[in-house]
Amino acid sequence: MSYCTQIKDELVSHTPKNTCCRKSLLYGLLYGSQLPAVRGDGLLLKYPLPAKTTENHAAFISDLFQNQYRLSPEITFETRGAHRYLNVRYHHKQILKTLALLSEATEANQERLAELLGLRCAECTSNFVRGVFLASGTVNDPQKSYHLEVKTPADGRADLLCSLFMNIDSMPGSTRRSGDVGFIWKSGAAVVELLNFMGATTGVFDILNTQVEREIKNNENRATNCDTRNIERSMSAAAKYISAIEYLAEHHLLDSLPPDLQATAKLRIGHPEVSLRELAELHNPAITKSGLNHRLEKIMAIYENIKNPASQA
Repeated sequence: MSYCTQIKDELVSHTPKNTCCRKSLLYGLLYGSQLPAVRGDGLLLKYPLPAKTTENHAAFISDLFQNQYRLSPEITFETRGAHRYLNVRYHHKQILKTLALLSEATEANQERLAELLGLRCAECTSNFVRGVFLASGTVNDPQKSYHLEVKTPADGRADLLCSLFMNIDSMPGSTRRSGDVGFIWKSGAAVVELLNFMGATTGVFDILNTQVEREIKNNENRATNCDTRNIERSMSAAAKYISAIEYLAEHHLLDSLPPDLQATAKLRIGHPEVSLRELAELHNPAITKSGLNHRLEKIMAIYENIKNPASQA
């Protein structure tokens, strides 16, 4: 089951208790869809079904019509290629009139939305947005990317929805495709905020868990990269000293070094893989890491003086 299907299944798992909220949810669903087509003496609504789900969405829509308008719509299923729909046939003059008025809404008269839908409580707007998302929204799996989109025809409805999103402080980006406007949220925080506003709490926790897991993984990667860089720096420094010591050995100059430097040189080329701390402990008696660094720098200075005497003049 896709992440988008899980979100939509959660959104249809409960119907609002308040009459005003049920009305807002129903009209959000109708508003987000293509306007219902007239069929004979009734209306036909095509509701896009999420993948691998049917019965719960059909029951949800039927309950909305029944609870709000005492209607029992005729619901059938349709498949067109990879797309699946619920065909919802119903007849109600008031719904048709309200939808016609809503379709004519513009940014200039957006107050008509509250008037036509009777938005009365704080949850009405969130239920309206929930209906719009159910009818025309998609959301990506947060494991892959943050992307939530709501598509609506490029008529007055697009302007009104844009104003509505601004009013709830959730301003999306937008794009136009074949006569439609897509409102897009592409940050994790914005997607979480809108899903929470619509009531998809399980989806919100999924994203938050994903963000925590991603942060843990990023911290582990940063620590690993830091360790790798430290190892590379240590190996580079060891290689420098080993190269100098091998040069002195090839030219039979090691025996001319002071005894303490001879001991350090032989331990360094004998144990090229160990760290400075471990190399210092191999001495008998053991010396400090600072003392070891001092000896290695002395060896390096002798090597440079022998190899490049002119630079030391």
